[in-house]
Amino acid sequence: PSISVIGSCLSDAVIAYSGGVDYPVSYDTECFDIPACEDDLGCGCGAVCLDITNIDGTAGTLDVTYASNDPISGFQFNLSGITITGAESILGDVFTNPDTSFIIGIGISDSTANGGELPAGSGVLAEISFQTSESDIESCLSDAVIAYSGGIDYPVSYDAECVNIPSCLDECGVCGGDNSSCSDCAG
Repeated sequence: PSISVIGSCLSDAVIAYSGGVDYPVSYDTECFDIPACEDDLGCGCGAVCLDITNIDGTAGTLDVTYASNDPISGFQFNLSGITITGAESILGDVFTNPDTSFIIGIGISDSTANGGELPAGSGVLAEISFQTSESDIESCLSDAVIAYSGGIDYPVSYDAECVNIPSCLDECGVCGGDNSSCSDCAG
């Protein structure tokens, strides 16, 4: 697909019969325009943009968001640098393994295909929970496959492939603290 109109022309066409006989060819229109596809989300024609947003290093949560001109029926991606402890999606079931960075989401709930899909437009692909860290870490989104029913996969681009996840420490050095655990921080 193209995001701009493409002009195309037919010329020098030969149509032959199996016996080697050429037939004359005429054109109703020799040149024509192929219309541009819609790209109102800025991801490219038929593409899906992914991003990492709503990062909370203290709570150990982040969102992987999407922008797509088409509905989404399934996804898989890697999210490196963090230990994933769980994930959710309104699409259906999401499968994770704390030993890997691999996340899979499909339109199935409680072992029953629900035919679910995320609507075209933008929204949260998956809400990810991860083990907090006492130091800042980098997490990278990669190897994404975004699909529609029938197994059609879309090209994927990343708004920000890697992001910094802040540590869970408050100003007093307490993971998950509220800055009240030491006299200097309590005010």
